[in-house]
Amino acid sequence: MDRAPQSFPAHPDALPAVLSCVDCCREDIDPDTLIRARIAVEELFMNFVRHARPQGEGESLQAWLEVSCAGGRMDLCFEDSASPFDPFAGLDSVLEALEQPLELRSEGGVGRLLIRQLADSASYSRSDGRNRIELLFAPRSRRWLANV
Repeated sequence: MDRAPQSFPAHPDALPAVLSCVDCCREDIDPDTLIRARIAVEELFMNFVRHARPQGEGESLQAWLEVSCAGGRMDLCFEDSASPFDPFAGLDSVLEALEQPLELRSEGGVGRLLIRQLADSASYSRSDGRNRIELLFAPRSRRWLANV
């Protein structure tokens, strides 16, 4: 099942509609895959709402989500109109920071790491003034949480 991209304003009140877009695949994928996708998309969207900055003054921020499901897997494409930002850049330093005592860690990055770990494939690109994040979620063994 393919679903046309839907647009959402950069506001926390839009989160239920964003997650409803993900839920359109509920009948086509297993519950564990759906949970991983929902967690990743919620983190991605809320990071966008909290941290994204417009490219120009007076511009409003917008996000788009496109979902497709086939063969038990879900492909998501999340785009936004914010200034360029690759959420997967610098994740090695986030991992290193997690090895430090809590009081020595710098803030940020853990949600980006979580998104990357939940998805089976994740990529970033920039095109036509938009950040584009593509995520693939495929069935895993039921012990996937032990590896996150």
